Amino acid sequence: MPHVIERAKSSRAVCKSCQEPIAQGELRFGEEVPNAFSSRPGYRWHHLACAADARPAKLREALATYADELPERELLLHRTERALGELPPVEFPFAERSPRASVCAR
Repeated sequence: MPHVIERAKSSRAVCKSCQEPIAQGELRFGEEVPNAFSSRPGYRWHHLACAADARPAKLREALATYADELPERELLLHRTERALGELPPVEFPFAERSPRASVCAR
């Protein structure tokens, strides 16, 4: 499974979105990333609320596979849907129109 939701085993992890520590026992979202030092993947940890805003598609995927009780599931799903609606189009996220485009088209 590429992304996980689990309870924090210790309080050493820091949320990659807000840079605040994640308390021991708190539910957190792990975004799978390649590990340069091992064949096993690593994880970037986020608070669930931070992941809903910063990584909405990946969190929605993890929420679909998370079977345990999650008291704020509906709130998180609402936040992910709102965040997905605000994202720019995926086609060319860094493209912009040249100011000379109208000159070249003639």
